[in-house]
Amino acid sequence: MKHAGVCADMVSFICSLKACANIGSGDLGEQIHAEIEKLALFSTNLSIANALVDMYAKCGLLSTSQYLFFKLSVRHPVAWNALILGYADHGYGDEALELYEEMQLHKVLPDLVTFVGLLKACGSLRDINQGRDLHVELARQNMLDLDISVGNSLVDMFAKCHRLSFAQEVFDRLRCKDTVSWNVLLTGYTDNSQGDIALKELKKMKFLGVSPDDVTFVTCLQARSSVGAVYEGQTLHSQIEEMGFFNCTFINSQLVDMYVNFGLLMDAQHIFNKLLVHDICQWNVLIAGYSDHGHHEKALKCLEQLQSKGVPPDILTFDYSLKSCGNLGAIDKGMQLHQEVVKKGLLAKDTVLGNTLISMSVKCG
Repeated sequence: MKHAGVCADMVSFICSLKACANIGSGDLGEQIHAEIEKLALFSTNLSIANALVDMYAKCGLLSTSQYLFFKLSVRHPVAWNALILGYADHGYGDEALELYEEMQLHKVLPDLVTFVGLLKACGSLRDINQGRDLHVELARQNMLDLDISVGNSLVDMFAKCHRLSFAQEVFDRLRCKDTVSWNVLLTGYTDNSQGDIALKELKKMKFLGVSPDDVTFVTCLQARSSVGAVYEGQTLHSQIEEMGFFNCTFINSQLVDMYVNFGLLMDAQHIFNKLLVHDICQWNVLIAGYSDHGHHEKALKCLEQLQSKGVPPDILTFDYSLKSCGNLGAIDKGMQLHQEVVKKGLLAKDTVLGNTLISMSVKCG
């Protein structure tokens, strides 16, 4: 559009800033911001100003978002929500709650989006007291049934605060439950080491005809892995292939992890080999699996393959590889890895790695 010599207007800037926010491109957003400043639109157009606050918040550039927020001559609820959500999404829960207090001082009424951000902040902080207060306020204003995202956020908050009975109670009272609602509940049980209950809830979900998505499958694979449900895990694997989800990288990675936990390393290797892209996490799962189950030569073979493909090993890679060196008495390989660890400066970052090096050296005599 710019090459064609067409001048941007308000809609052009707002849509472009939303695009930057959606892909997390703060650099491109800053370039558009510079154009907006040249045209003096920040101070004259509230919609563009709000879009800038939102873009910087979504891109994690929170100091810039906050700076622009406090420069606003008029602070619309959209701007308050953008900054609150930005804080909550990027792990600054305290700042989100503090901004909410300031919002109240300015007599700005919170809406559904505000409460979603605040509940997320309470969940990340494990702040059950503030979370309960928000629950009471939502019930008082009869807002729980207005938007399913609020109910889902409330279930998630209680689960993250380890109050699963409250999470289940809120979930059961939701008039409408979508796949996200079920995923939040399943994830809550799985993350709180109650995989058996998660699997029971999955059966209810299937019985009610709610369609699973990739998040459902990943969560349920984790649940099956945690409770050692081998047959159920294999059954779910079959369902994943039948429903065409096998090309999802996240699901495949979780399948590798599940089979490793079951000790079915040939199955894990088979799925790993079918993955189009291997990141360091997937390599580490396989290396750890071989090391933990006594297949130390295969663990070191995986390390060689990883390095030959140009994937840089991390602390976990070195830790499990050194354990395998110690169990094999492979002092030459161990010394080589020791040199790499020192070169990367990893010993100062992780004491466990230092302990593993000592153990490896002792085992190798």
